[in-house]
Amino acid sequence: MLNCLGEKIPVGTKPENQTAYYQEHPPTCVAEFLPQPAWLDHVDFDRHGFSGMYPDGLLPDPNIVFAIQCQCGGNMHRIIAESEQEDIWHHKNLVIAERYFLECSSCQSRHLFFDKFLHGYNAESSKIEASSWSEFVEADRVSGKHEKTTCKCANCKHTTFEVFARVEYPSDLFDEPLFEGKEQEFFSWFTGIGKCSTCSTINLFLDYECA
Repeated sequence: MLNCLGEKIPVGTKPENQTAYYQEHPPTCVAEFLPQPAWLDHVDFDRHGFSGMYPDGLLPDPNIVFAIQCQCGGNMHRIIAESEQEDIWHHKNLVIAERYFLECSSCQSRHLFFDKFLHGYNAESSKIEASSWSEFVEADRVSGKHEKTTCKCANCKHTTFEVFARVEYPSDLFDEPLFEGKEQEFFSWFTGIGKCSTCSTINLFLDYECA
């Protein structure tokens, strides 16, 4: 593993700044886009933490936000939720589905944004443990059912958004040699946020605990 200066990081050695590391190494679920580090003020995320010797007794895990930009340079997308095994349902403004795609408003390209079967800590751990993980995933999806819905702004019902991805990481990933070089794939929480292009309302559309 190399740090941002191109220097070798010994196995088991944490970067001095894990937040900076993850900002420079986005997970592959957003690899089809041009993710840029971002900040969202006044948005409270569910998250993990661990007990430690701190005044509040809890140290939050690294929490990273990316602004999602299309390869064409466009930054407005439609968020499409799809399911094959389970019905799509709603909880408040969350859209609960198996996978989510982004469709660029400028070039109309469509790319996978998040799939609960493929992305995050549990999915990556299962790939390590199961020699035929890809066959298992495909077999699990064969049902004949296919549902999809386009996410809408809770305020104005518009369907075009500036999209952000929030990923949370366990703080001990760099202590495990098995994760070396792919720590960014083992995120423990994934949240998809859409800022409405019409009224600027911040919508949380997907929020998955992945570990």
